[in-house]
Amino acid sequence: LFLTGAGATMPGLSDGAIADQPGYAPLAELRVFVDGQPLPVLYAGAAPGLLHGVTQVNLLLPASIAPNQGSCQLVVEAAGKRSLPARVF
Repeated sequence: LFLTGAGATMPGLSDGAIADQPGYAPLAELRVFVDGQPLPVLYAGAAPGLLHGVTQVNLLLPASIAPNQGSCQLVVEAAGKRSLPARVF
């Protein structure tokens, strides 16, 4: 999952800089929910090769989210603030 709006990172990067390595983690804890179910976040940080400000989130999808079940509702929470729900397929 790639997103923006996760806030400041540690260590910080300059605006417009290209993230050249993983490890720039958001200061705020990221939580991800699919259909209201929290998912384990395996990695949340810089997306190497993309601009600073893009956060890569690696998730572990549970078996209950079966392929071809249709769409799911995805919500991301950072520092207690939730995103608008997004439909993912």
